[in-house]
Amino acid sequence: MKFKVEKPKRVPAGRYEAEFVSMEERPGNPEYGGGVCYLWTWLVTDGPWKAQTVTTLSSSTVSPKSKAGLLLAGMAGASFDDLDGDEIDTDNFVGNVYQIVVEQKGEWPVVTSAQPLDD
Repeated sequence: MKFKVEKPKRVPAGRYEAEFVSMEERPGNPEYGGGVCYLWTWLVTDGPWKAQTVTTLSSSTVSPKSKAGLLLAGMAGASFDDLDGDEIDTDNFVGNVYQIVVEQKGEWPVVTSAQPLDD
């Protein structure tokens, strides 16, 4: 059997319109205390990187400065303080398109923020 080896295409740093696809629970890295982490996945919907997937990992901590807290507040279109006490189901965000910011962290691009598109 023959295999074709190709370097993966990685979305470069920048702003993109992207559909939120999912958030999946994953086991955390034992080197960092184990526990649970979450894999957030978007699909770029426009431009030369259309149909490329971009992801980010977050801890289960939801606070004003945590990645999960920043993403939840951003996707809800609210400040973190406005969401105090709310229960947010990320399944409600699936299928919605957001403006995401992708930054290069080491070798991998990661989503650092997501905001609803302007109407």
